[in-house]
Amino acid sequence: MAADDTTKSWLRRMSDEVFGIDARSLAAFRWCIALMLLTDLYVRWPTLVDFQTDQGLWTRELDREYLIQHLGEWENNPMPEQPLPYWSLHLVRGELWYQQTLFAIQAVAAVLLAIGYRTRLMTFISWALLISMHVRNPVVLNSGDTILRMLLFWSLFLPLGARWSVDRAFRRSARPSPIIVTSMASAAILIQLCLMYWFTGLSKYNDIWLSGQALENVLNLDLLARPISKPLLAYPQLLKVLSWATLWAELILPCLLFIPWKTSWWRMLNIVAFHLFHIVVLITISVGLFSAISMSAWLLFLPRGFWNSGIVRGVMGSIFGSGAIVEEDPEAREVGEPRSMLGRLGFMTAQGIVAAMLVFVIAWNIHRIDAGKDSPTYAPIMPTSLHGIGASLMVSQEFKMFDTPTSMEFWFVYDAQLKNGDRIDLFSGKPVTASGKPDDVHERYLDHRWRRMHANLVYPEYQMFHRPLLEYFVKRWNENHAPEHQVMSAQLDFYERVTGAGADESNIASKTLVRIEPLDPLQRLLESVERSGTLLP
Repeated sequence: MAADDTTKSWLRRMSDEVFGIDARSLAAFRWCIALMLLTDLYVRWPTLVDFQTDQGLWTRELDREYLIQHLGEWENNPMPEQPLPYWSLHLVRGELWYQQTLFAIQAVAAVLLAIGYRTRLMTFISWALLISMHVRNPVVLNSGDTILRMLLFWSLFLPLGARWSVDRAFRRSARPSPIIVTSMASAAILIQLCLMYWFTGLSKYNDIWLSGQALENVLNLDLLARPISKPLLAYPQLLKVLSWATLWAELILPCLLFIPWKTSWWRMLNIVAFHLFHIVVLITISVGLFSAISMSAWLLFLPRGFWNSGIVRGVMGSIFGSGAIVEEDPEAREVGEPRSMLGRLGFMTAQGIVAAMLVFVIAWNIHRIDAGKDSPTYAPIMPTSLHGIGASLMVSQEFKMFDTPTSMEFWFVYDAQLKNGDRIDLFSGKPVTASGKPDDVHERYLDHRWRRMHANLVYPEYQMFHRPLLEYFVKRWNENHAPEHQVMSAQLDFYERVTGAGADESNIASKTLVRIEPLDPLQRLLESVERSGTLLP
């Protein structure tokens, strides 16, 4: 009996070490994830009309068309006659006021989540509205959006409000707060972050990264590489070393987190290493909020020793009072773990759901790892019948950031002929150059969402958006300019050239993706009749 108790005690300590999360780390994570939600809303606001209303580019009709095609790619069998497994409150109406209302609700929920008021409810509202917004326009999303919604999903099963929250301040309970939260949910959210790095690393295990050429190719792509990164191109050997370091760090470093010996040391090593990594990425490459969200997630790994250090205890005590630094009961683990039989049954059911979803997420990542950009052949591990779960809960995920960066640089020009004879790029509003590459390829895109959409346009599955994009910019230009500056004809042109040492920068290939032909007076008259139903103004 004593031996059994010793074994159980050892297993408990090991599970706390490897899969436990300090309740104070959960609080810090709660603050940062709420800040990420608010920041996401802030950066989306200027393009709200463009990407989330029927008056903009991404209408609800176009969104549904894409979702049907996307579901067909997963199942290799498009089923437009059947209901889509996706759901979205943002698809209910297409007016601007409706989208603004949902934005306001999201913002309020994020603020209440930050202060820890009705924390679990605010987590659910934030998660539900986030995946609803993601379904409304999935083509502008990146891996940062994926990891953000997954962090919120697992947080539904975690006591984010256990420390430094309104909930905690008003909780009338004699039970002590925990030092460590250990559950299936704590294991799942920690493993989720590691999955992002492992499968990104596996997708990079190819000749481009193994040769050390990858980062040079990435930094030559002005669409995504920031101008501040360009001096690094003068050091190709350094970029090779950094390419190799990136690949192996993503594959190996997260594995060290699960060593049940000096776990706190391994955690701090990973936190420092990946924070430095994401800061460098943020400075040099346009990745939206991906780096900031990832750094927020790493706060979950902050060990007890960090919070018990004199400096941190002093800072927390000055902010939250002496209650922030009082030692907790070392035997207390899961906050609010129910004592009644019915409560325990509910708790165990929730943990079972988390375990099943973790298996699903791991299987989904394996399922997607063999998916190439030119081939729909996936690993035969995920039954087609289960794809709807991934879509409805938006737990489907694919981490392949910069997996195969080629030496081809590309850009787009919305070449329009105006009535007064001028040639204008409708996207930037600048004159079209006769030949060569524009000097401001990176700066002309207003934000990362526009860059992400244009980066996707090079793939065959996004050809369906070429004409709607061009027509939208023609419409927007004509609505904001005088009659003599109206568009007479327009075309969306794609340019590419080989980059790197020894490449001929003047050797630029181009092709027209879609063209709107000139409109003569009769055609304009017929369009007017079609719109208004009368020949009279």
